Amino acid sequence: MARILFLSDTFAPNIGGSEAVLLECARGACEAGHRVVVMVPQGTSGHGAQQAFDRDEPYAIRRSLVWAALFQAGSSRHKLVNRVARACIGPWVWFLAMLRGGFGADVVIAGHAVPAGNVALWLRRMFRSAVIVMTYGEEVTVYARGARLLGWLRSVLRGADVITCLTAESAAEIVALEPSVKIPPMVCPPPADETILVTSPTEGENLRRQHGIESKRVMLTVARLVPRKGIDVTLRTLALIAAEYPDLVYVVAGEGPMRAELETLAQQLGVEDRVLFLGRVENLAVWYHACDLFVMPNRQMPDGEREGYGIVFAEAGFAGKPVIGGLSGGAVDAIEDGVTGLLVDPTAPTAVAGAIRQLLHDPACAKVMGEAGRERALRFSSSKAYREKFNEVLKAAGIRS
Repeated sequence: MARILFLSDTFAPNIGGSEAVLLECARGACEAGHRVVVMVPQGTSGHGAQQAFDRDEPYAIRRSLVWAALFQAGSSRHKLVNRVARACIGPWVWFLAMLRGGFGADVVIAGHAVPAGNVALWLRRMFRSAVIVMTYGEEVTVYARGARLLGWLRSVLRGADVITCLTAESAAEIVALEPSVKIPPMVCPPPADETILVTSPTEGENLRRQHGIESKRVMLTVARLVPRKGIDVTLRTLALIAAEYPDLVYVVAGEGPMRAELETLAQQLGVEDRVLFLGRVENLAVWYHACDLFVMPNRQMPDGEREGYGIVFAEAGFAGKPVIGGLSGGAVDAIEDGVTGLLVDPTAPTAVAGAIRQLLHDPACAKVMGEAGRERALRFSSSKAYREKFNEVLKAAGIRS
């Protein structure tokens, strides 16, 4: 049994891709018999929900308001405040681990490369532990924008004993940025929401009736409403093919800063009566079963922001739905082009329209792609598959179950 210390900027019950990955890692390590502690800054809101969540987990979660304050100060533009705050984070985390819980560590797992990875390297000197650093696909492109961030990232990549990433493309980028990594980054596709597997398609049919779209063909996007998700392009695509497919509707599940802008765009394009903006949805699993096809033409933004993997494509696969994604970022690994779905130019509504036409004109082909997507998701994106892969990561760091 090993002592495993997880460090993260954020953790469940917060919702997000990295939060889901880290939650699966912590639960899997605990299930394998390791002693697990998760340390994370304490959020200023949702304290009751966090306490309830923490009580139900089979490992210790320690949240710190001091760490949250130091983390915020570490982002200050004032150089002295910035440096002092960052210098204090490592000792404070060590204090929490040792004095409050008597917890050393055989391995420290940084849930994010910067700054958690920098803290993990500091703790290694105190614990003499191995360090695993987890990355999600944006580190190289985003952190390369500033010399200081890039320097922190490169030092973490050089110092880590094991680095994980979501795609083969990310692994190659990491090695290109920092050739002196100790071993090649290990590719670990993230786990998808398995509640979709136990949700009945009948529930999807009932949901369609509730929204008055039982006789419609339904396109679905599940995403935070931000530019890189390509929802604006999908709306323009819908306007292109609206006359051709009078029974086609578009459902968007998710919240984000672009919602008002996207609703205005739908009105300008004359398709507002064909679009359902659901906001935050609790029953996402049912919506995957309610749709006919999943569309998210994700794209890379000028500042380097892009889709790390695109776990929603695997979740649509769990429901047996064909998918359309952008030829960009992690979607290239998440979608097997022509087999589980179609990859398109995410900046061209005509390209997205062509893919939609292909799937709507050939339902048999769409069904075969959906079934292939389900098989691929079970093989690569199940909880079991991820835990097995992460066990290999622990072994690479010298930890045995």
